[in-house]
Amino acid sequence: MEGHAKGDGSYMSQAFHPDARIFWINDGQVAHRTAEEFASLFTRGPAPDEADRRRRIMSLDITGDVAVAKIELDYPRAYLIDYMSLIRVGGEWKIINKSYTRLAPMTR
Repeated sequence: MEGHAKGDGSYMSQAFHPDARIFWINDGQVAHRTAEEFASLFTRGPAPDEADRRRRIMSLDITGDVAVAKIELDYPRAYLIDYMSLIRVGGEWKIINKSYTRLAPMTR
């Protein structure tokens, strides 16, 4: 969430496992990128409308060394829901998989 807010991919690199993948649907087709590719998108600093953006963890389910989180990203021009699978490796939680959907603000 901090990486989104600050527009800084180094936060993504810390949060994601190196083998992580991000998935979404683009024009009816499954699209994906690596964690490294995802982190490289965040290089420009905070978005101009950052003051109007909201993010929150909607749910977190932890069992042993695995977890699933649902994250809401409420932006002026988009509403996104992330589902993240996490694993605890060496005592640190890492995102191993992220899938998300992007909805227009009025479809919430």
